[in-house]
Amino acid sequence: HCNTDRFPFNNCVGFVDGTFRPNCRPEKRQRLFFSGHNKLHGLKFIAITQADGLVTYLSPPYIGLSHDGGIVRDENLSNTLDFHLRDPITHRMRYYLLGDSAFRMNRHLLKPFSRPKDNRQRVYNRTLAECRIAVEWGFGDVLVNYPFLTVKHNLKLGLQPVAHHNKVAALFWNDHCCLKGSRA
Repeated sequence: HCNTDRFPFNNCVGFVDGTFRPNCRPEKRQRLFFSGHNKLHGLKFIAITQADGLVTYLSPPYIGLSHDGGIVRDENLSNTLDFHLRDPITHRMRYYLLGDSAFRMNRHLLKPFSRPKDNRQRVYNRTLAECRIAVEWGFGDVLVNYPFLTVKHNLKLGLQPVAHHNKVAALFWNDHCCLKGSRA
């Protein structure tokens, strides 16, 4: 759990991460939807969540073999973040997101050191991980509260609007967070 007393990320407005949603094996183009990492067929989404659990961005679905960093590039998320995270008066980058090692470091994103060289970098990585856990909780909480998304044999690509199911669940999760709060 992120300790807000020692939260060093003052202008952090959210967390970015990718999630894989398993689906029933499609009848056509099975290889495109197969994730070798997850050993399942499915769709990938990129989400940006706030510390309070709200999902502020959910990408369109991508085929299962897509990489998180590639989705961010394809979605041109950098330009969108340029617009939304900039101070409206000074036009300087004022806010940023926390991500994991799947993303490239840039002016919008802080990520862990891949090979920490000293204790300071190790502490930074540990603190970042403690705070980024909110996005993982968000993914998990959506699945716990909307379990129909976990029954992959009922999620048939091409026969059902599987991507829309995920977007609607994220919207309902936001309603839940506003009305009842989240564990983040």
